[in-house]
Amino acid sequence: MRLRARRKELTTLLAQLAKLFVYTKKPRAADAVFAIFIVAWIITRNVLYPILLWSVIFELPRLVPYGWRPRDGYFNSFASHHAFCGLLLALQVLIVVWFTMICRVAYRAITGQGAVDDTRSEAGYVAVLPRARGWVGDRKSTRLNSSHPGYL
Repeated sequence: MRLRARRKELTTLLAQLAKLFVYTKKPRAADAVFAIFIVAWIITRNVLYPILLWSVIFELPRLVPYGWRPRDGYFNSFASHHAFCGLLLALQVLIVVWFTMICRVAYRAITGQGAVDDTRSEAGYVAVLPRARGWVGDRKSTRLNSSHPGYL
């Protein structure tokens, strides 16, 4: 069995580490890592990404001429450039939405309202499990029904 190393960026690792501390019931460590996560998020998403976005939208057309030569592996047309920029702008909108969510969690942490609560609901999820194996999905959560005779 070959293990593959997955490359992750700093903010992803910090978010996962904060989640780990939440699950292990270490709220002070989770808050500290979350604070570092917020700083890293602001630097990478709200400072560096807009600089990159500006460069791709406005400076790239000056530096790289438009052209469509598939045989040469050159696909920088006007349409492809603007489609790519549109997708980058859509990502910027998501980044702003995520940043507002992060700010809400940070505000709740600062004011002591319990920032580490998971507000996602399991009520809407229905487990679809094969009955042939004796598993039954509960309508209220994705957990297995332990009273079923086929439950392992």
